[in-house]
Amino acid sequence: MKRSILVAVLMFCAAPAHAQQPPTKSQIKHDTPFHVTSVRVEVPKDWCTTGKCTAQRFIIQGYDESTQYVANCVETRTTDDFHLTVSCPRVRAGHDYGSYITSDAIGFDGPTPGDSRTIVSGYGITEQEERRARK
Repeated sequence: MKRSILVAVLMFCAAPAHAQQPPTKSQIKHDTPFHVTSVRVEVPKDWCTTGKCTAQRFIIQGYDESTQYVANCVETRTTDDFHLTVSCPRVRAGHDYGSYITSDAIGFDGPTPGDSRTIVSGYGITEQEERRARK
């Protein structure tokens, strides 16, 4: 048991440095207009399995000037005091939002539910596809 934990810790520490670094300014598309085409909410089966929290997964589809995306964000709330621990920015289908996009995440400008103790999450990109120009 101790050996497997040690191996896991060593593998984490030996990971490439670039995998642990936040994206640089040149890797982020700033102030990118993002058009949301659909929003779906579901209860993730793989979160909050202990019963000490509840979770909702927000799945969005949309596009910027060159790429179509599918992304998701999981919002969690404690069951003790129903404190929102991780919050997802709220977006609606058919609307445009200011965003910043990295190779694996989308962040949105604007209000997010929660208070000063709440962590605001971005949406993790699960799919992306180049938009083809219409002829």
